[in-house]
Amino acid sequence: MTFVMPNTTQMRALAYAQKPFAALSFFSSLFVVHYLLVRRPERRKRIYHRIILSIFICIMPLSFCLFLGTWAMPAGSAPWAVGASGTSVTCSIQGFLIMVFYLAFPFYYASISVVA
Repeated sequence: MTFVMPNTTQMRALAYAQKPFAALSFFSSLFVVHYLLVRRPERRKRIYHRIILSIFICIMPLSFCLFLGTWAMPAGSAPWAVGASGTSVTCSIQGFLIMVFYLAFPFYYASISVVA
């Protein structure tokens, strides 16, 4: 099986297709965090709502990093990195944050399974 490199239009579509969904995820998790912290603080008394709050606090930086996508990569680092304009430091920070928050999700979901 041979690998065919996508053309420029396809690479641009793949790079920018995730941005609306990442923004939607960020703003919806921001709403849930605001709801649980400001509008309904009495709900934080239950451990279930505290776990949900922690999950959505983790989703916010993860969604922001996914929204940045290839923008955080150094320019010219890869031919498929459409819109890359960052540095190696921004790329490393983005990769670190994505890995940390992706690895946090199984623990939060496991704790919901134990609590519920």
